[in-house]
This record gives sequence, structure tokens and C-alpha cells, in this order.
Amino acid sequence: MRRAVVTIGAAVAAAALAAVAVFAVRGAAAPDPIEITNATVAQGHVLDAAGEPVAGAEVYAELWPANDAEFGDGDVVPWHEVGTTRTDDAGRFAFVLDPATVPAGFRNVGDDDAWVQLHVGVADPHAQASWGLPALTAVDWAAPGPGTTRPAWSLRTDEGDLPPSRVDIVLVVRGDSRVRVLPR
Repeated sequence: MRRAVVTIGAAVAAAALAAVAVFAVRGAAAPDPIEITNATVAQGHVLDAAGEPVAGAEVYAELWPANDAEFGDGDVVPWHEVGTTRTDDAGRFAFVLDPATVPAGFRNVGDDDAWVQLHVGVADPHAQASWGLPALTAVDWAAPGPGTTRPAWSLRTDEGDLPPSRVDIVLVVRGDSRVRVLPR
């Protein structure tokens, strides 16, 4: 679905990737949930239809354009690629994104917060597993300073705004993907 909507030239995609702090996958020895930093924007698992972890699945993360972007009928909607990674042996993945690297055309700014529309999915066109959700950051679009424990991002869920360490994006291949709130 994502490839049908967007066609970006190789040079543009390479330039966009060069401007973004991309991703990290933690090793299989990491605790569950995986260890994340204060710049992690999303973390989760890929499971097969039987609920078993999928090792080595290619996972992508991308941003929708800002809400005020205007498109006419037939216009191609651009995406901003955050990056791709592969799941570890336990099916886990994580993406890191510095708020300062988000292009202006993909930022939404309100009175009290700012956000991007994040889309995460399995890159296999036959896998049919993806999830979209708003990721919130400070209005100034700055990453937290060194030594701070404040996360750069929080994710909006039915439970309220939570740091990514509390949210597990569960991508189920040929099943119902979901967001799971992890216990404290």
C-alpha cells in the first residue's frame, strides 16, 4: 500500500535519509521490552498469525505530511522515510528519530504540543501489517539535553500520552496489528 502511494526519486530519498538519525535494533540479549533511549520514537514486535515472533522481518517507519499540507485530486502524497530495520531473534525492533531532523512539511504544531503522524509497518507487500499513530514532542522541536530522562517523544494512545518505552507496537502478519500499553 505504501509503495502504491509514494514514488520518490533515489536522490531525494538518499538526501532525506542523510538528514535523519535513523534507527537502532537492540540485540537478542536485551531485556523485554527492549532497552530504548530518550530519542526512541517507536518500539515493538513483529508476530506471525500464530503469535510467534518473526526474526529478520524488515520494518519501516515513515511520516505523513503535516495536517496543513494541501493536495489536489490525483496528487501524489509524499512520505518522509525515517528508516528501515530488521527485527532481532525475538521479533523486536526500535526506531530513533531526533525531533530536530523532522522536515518542516511534516511537523504539526499546536498551542501546547507538536506532533508527527508516524506510520510503522512490515516492508513485505504480502505481510499486511502496519500501524499509524501520532507521536508528540516539544513545541520547540528540540531533543532533550544530555543527562535528561525526559523522552524526546511520547505516543498518543487510549491510555493518554505515553513514552515509547510504555508502548509496544505489535505488527501481526496477516492479522490484527495493535498498540499494547506495557505495565510500569
